Amino acid sequence: MNDPFIEIHDLLRDKRHEDALGKIYDKARGTIKRDFQSDENHAWYIVGDIFFKQSNYEMAAHSFKKSLESREDDIEACCALANAYSAMNMPDKSAVCLIAGLKHKPDSSTLNYNLGNAYFDMGEYKKAIRHYGRVLPQHEDIYEMAQKNIQRAKKLAS
Repeated sequence: MNDPFIEIHDLLRDKRHEDALGKIYDKARGTIKRDFQSDENHAWYIVGDIFFKQSNYEMAAHSFKKSLESREDDIEACCALANAYSAMNMPDKSAVCLIAGLKHKPDSSTLNYNLGNAYFDMGEYKKAIRHYGRVLPQHEDIYEMAQKNIQRAKKLAS
């Protein structure tokens, strides 16, 4: 039996997002098509990612929530949902998602960095500093940004 996701990934690589969406998602019913229901977490994540790329953040958030319903410890889906909320200027909802993710992976630099951003956006600079400080140096890409944001937050907190 062939993996139905192979074709979806090929379409996504070719930036044929609408074609991929049509194959995996039943728009009329708002459901994942039967061939992809064996891994709803993955399917809903793909659908959410397509909606996010189309700037349809409400549908992206809905899809990422559905992804998390089938696997609540999916840190990537958690971050994606938080990013959708952030794009809709809802840092409070973003923070709730990230806090839930930290229950599954408390040492995640990515979750802590994004939670720092959510707190920063809410003007809760001390909390932002605390979470930026939990980003580990081995995650160079976000560690440097976290350090800069700590300095920015310290200036704004005083």
